[in-house]
Amino acid sequence: MSTELEVFIRRCANEQGLSLAEVARRAGMSRQSLYDFWSRDGYPNLGTVAEVAEVLGVHPLRLLELQFPDHGDGEDRCHTLRWNLDRAGLAAALLEHGPQPVVGLDAEGRVALCNPAASELLQRQPQRVLGEPAERILPGEALARIRTQCPLMTGDPAPPHATPRGGVRLSTRRGEDGSLLQARAQLIEAPLHERPLVLLLLDPREPGPGATAEGPPHPVDREPLTGLPDRDSTEALLRWTMQRAEARDTELAVLVVQLDGFERTEAGLGAEIADRVVHGVAERMGGQLRHADLLGHLGRGQFAAILPETGSRSGALQVAQRIGQALEQPVETGTCTCRLQPRIGIALFPEHSRHAATLLEQARSAATHTAADHQPGQIVEPDLGDRVARRVSLIRDLRRALDRHTLCVHYQPVFDLASGELTALEALLRWPEDPTPQPGIEEVIDAAEQAGLLGDLDRWVVEQVLADLADWHAQGRRVPRVSVNTAGRTLGTGALDPAVLSKRLERLGLPAHTVDIELSERQLLETGGAGHEGLAHARRHALGVTIDDFGTGYASLVSLRDLPAGRLKVDQTLIRDLPTDPDQQALVTSIAGLAQRFGMGLAAEGVETGQEAELLQQMGFNEAQGYHFGHPAPAEVIAGRLTAAS
Repeated sequence: MSTELEVFIRRCANEQGLSLAEVARRAGMSRQSLYDFWSRDGYPNLGTVAEVAEVLGVHPLRLLELQFPDHGDGEDRCHTLRWNLDRAGLAAALLEHGPQPVVGLDAEGRVALCNPAASELLQRQPQRVLGEPAERILPGEALARIRTQCPLMTGDPAPPHATPRGGVRLSTRRGEDGSLLQARAQLIEAPLHERPLVLLLLDPREPGPGATAEGPPHPVDREPLTGLPDRDSTEALLRWTMQRAEARDTELAVLVVQLDGFERTEAGLGAEIADRVVHGVAERMGGQLRHADLLGHLGRGQFAAILPETGSRSGALQVAQRIGQALEQPVETGTCTCRLQPRIGIALFPEHSRHAATLLEQARSAATHTAADHQPGQIVEPDLGDRVARRVSLIRDLRRALDRHTLCVHYQPVFDLASGELTALEALLRWPEDPTPQPGIEEVIDAAEQAGLLGDLDRWVVEQVLADLADWHAQGRRVPRVSVNTAGRTLGTGALDPAVLSKRLERLGLPAHTVDIELSERQLLETGGAGHEGLAHARRHALGVTIDDFGTGYASLVSLRDLPAGRLKVDQTLIRDLPTDPDQQALVTSIAGLAQRFGMGLAAEGVETGQEAELLQQMGFNEAQGYHFGHPAPAEVIAGRLTAAS
């Protein structure tokens, strides 16, 4: 019977298109030695472990775990204990002397391991940091994220196996020259032979000047769905490939493939069908690439193909044409057939950029601008350069603003049309004060969605709102309802979990309906059943729910009956010219009548004149906001407008 290690090696070799003989050859061993490696008992050779792991593109610890499986359910307890001690001892030796920079933290947050590779990268002598608090070498924000991701550091018992805990980005200063080091760290909780540790497997985000890596970067984080490198790992692989191309004076191409209509498929047919589509597309694309090419999944129906030594326009277009033809046929999901139009953008190194993030963004922008006329692909044109550079710069600045907590939340007052009292506030994200031109908030949100930061952005806003609510409550102010805009895909996660949010408000001494979740009509349509369920979940926990930007043309009026919301906020485009446009008045009157019929509150945004406010009140609107009532203001200014609690 095959061992788990044998099955794993065969599967990894097959995924990379390698025979076992080729794996053995690249690892500097005979095929018989490879058989012995997975079949023998006792200690394996650490050099062999490292060589085989490098060929397969996996971390050596994964091979060790399979070489020494946990027999915790077995009857021979002594044998089990010895086997696990052997595995832990070998893992510790590999971490101490391997090429991967590794820092280990104990449960108290002290540095327990700093191997020579990490010492060289951080320019810190091990004897000066061992036993010291991790703050000596890690930034506080990164350490806080590590603590939240690793139960071992919050007092939970160590897992019996080496357990991945995700990854973090960190920026820190090297010890000797003080230069900035930007790195990504994969987190693993490992039960080593002396004590359990949280291991940080470090991978610099940008290569140093003149560096020429011989092998792909470790670790490569792969998605469970496709088995492909995720967004961050794809960018790291692109940097490594560009580095090699520059050293060899060759060119390369990057293709970004977008599946036109994927969001409609996901919203209409559900996440399970969408996952099958993604898996099928990944298999088809992989079949059109060469052995040396790399394929990654950027998320939400977007893929990136890295083509080394294919820097010519004609060569890249040929590959794009093959991929386009492979995706022409509908994707069978078992229950239905999906047809998606691929849009393919192409960027060339070094012609278009020497920076990995910019090159990916250029290819993505080219894909977005591809006409749906069955052309094989769109190569980056000069006029895209400025827009792409701005977007890449904005994403970089957004990551920095989130890490440094320099974003702002302003609040726009909402008034009761009948009494004139302030009844609510809408939390609005604002860019930090800066002398440079400010990006528009819609531009910031688009950039966050593209970079996979939308969830981080939503959670940051919620945390800031909760902090401001706590301050107002502590000052004895009457705390009004606060509306928080969110993306449908982030609702129900982390700070946006309705159960968690309701509990936190309860601990502040505030009712759950103090926070009102706002989801735009467009986002509700895009997220389909998941968005409806998320809002229904929020209502079950007594949170307020508002459908924002209603009337922008995405949903029909009859759909009001099924919306899981207690309030509608009509889009400002329907309020503009309302007093002078009879057709506009008829439409808004219809919306108001149906909302009242289904027991929903009515609010209007973008109200700029008293005439508009008076007309809205006559139509049955309860609340309104806009420049006629007040401009958005920081929390400290709003505090002065709140009345004392009775």
